[in-house]
Amino acid sequence: DIKGTFTNLNNNQKIKSFALYGNYIVYNDQNDKLVRFYLQEKKSLELAYNIQRFFVGSKIVAQNGNQIVSIALDGNNIIAIKKNALLMGYYDGQVYYLEMDKGEIKDSNGKYILYSCDINGSGKEKVETSENMIRGIYCVGDKIVVDSME
Repeated sequence: DIKGTFTNLNNNQKIKSFALYGNYIVYNDQNDKLVRFYLQEKKSLELAYNIQRFFVGSKIVAQNGNQIVSIALDGNNIIAIKKNALLMGYYDGQVYYLEMDKGEIKDSNGKYILYSCDINGSGKEKVETSENMIRGIYCVGDKIVVDSME
């Protein structure tokens, strides 16, 4: 049962966020530790530390301090995708982010610019410019919808 599984998987640590992916539950605990729990074997594997948020697809894309990293589901190959960036989303092999300059996420004109790149950090493209803070992205069908505060 799911209640028993959650009790076993996190040793009573509070879970901040989680995602189901195939036979795995990937979760972030209250200490910013990223863990993969294999449902069939009921075994946990610590993947990374200092993870503030994450998205799961063929790889895990995560915010690690002021950089965005990709992590293989087996925990190997932690690779920096973008430094000085704030992760906004991951969909269909594309990473969506805001660039940071000296801790600021607005550009010199006071605007927020959402960029995308591929999972390797290549192919930087401007997706949207907003006067309002961009909170994240959502996927609706095959379209990306940008969520910003008004």
